[in-house]
Amino acid sequence: MRVLIAALSLAALSVGMTWAAVTVTAGAASVEGALIGLDSDPIPPELPRSGEDFRRAVHPIEVEARQSLEILLECDFDGYLMLLDSRGELIAENDDFGDTDRARIRHRFEEGGTHRIIVTTFSPGTTGHYRLSAREIEIPPPSERDGEIGPGQTTVGWLIPGDRVPLGDAVRGGDSFLRDGFRFDGEAGAQVDIELTSEFDGCLFLLGPGDETVAVNDDYVSTRTSRIWTPLEATGVHRIVVTSYASGEQGEYTLSMTLENAP
Repeated sequence: MRVLIAALSLAALSVGMTWAAVTVTAGAASVEGALIGLDSDPIPPELPRSGEDFRRAVHPIEVEARQSLEILLECDFDGYLMLLDSRGELIAENDDFGDTDRARIRHRFEEGGTHRIIVTTFSPGTTGHYRLSAREIEIPPPSERDGEIGPGQTTVGWLIPGDRVPLGDAVRGGDSFLRDGFRFDGEAGAQVDIELTSEFDGCLFLLGPGDETVAVNDDYVSTRTSRIWTPLEATGVHRIVVTSYASGEQGEYTLSMTLENAP
């Protein structure tokens, strides 16, 4: 039987067969499965981990436009999670969430229809068992305008497709980077302390009243934290811009800001 299954799997890869996989339903019971031996659902060759050395399982999921979901993978191997839209294009992926045996995608769907979740592995040749679930969550719509943040305030936000606040940086101001912005009033000489914790590799910008860059920080302690601690150079409205180190990254973040006025 194992030889027959392996032969069928290789045949599917060669002819592009559509597999009848178990559907994941938001709010319903978890789907349990296994990546074993040579079993591997075919995926488009341009996607990551599409080679023959990677085991994969593809699970359809029906979503509605503007619905937000959290998709959680729990496994006994170093798992890798990908999400494809109804056209088969990669729209989100995640390797580790908290640990190597968990991966998580949180996404706000702009279009409804049948999407696909791909369960695979970080390294080739890995096998094991997994549990896959989905649930509805609240993610705000994308924004091209700054929000507000005050001294001593902490806010939880998301980088999602469509977040495009302006940024004059030659690299991260382009269309391939997602950006959220926050404004605050500050006086020259005041000490500002801005901290960012994110589930992606974040990058933090502080802009002055003329939209000039005052400070930038990528990693503080780890790739999931950024911090700017600096005196303000001018009085007026300043901007904080949250973006990512690499293009296209998205996810949840926590931003905090304290401000000590000059004596």
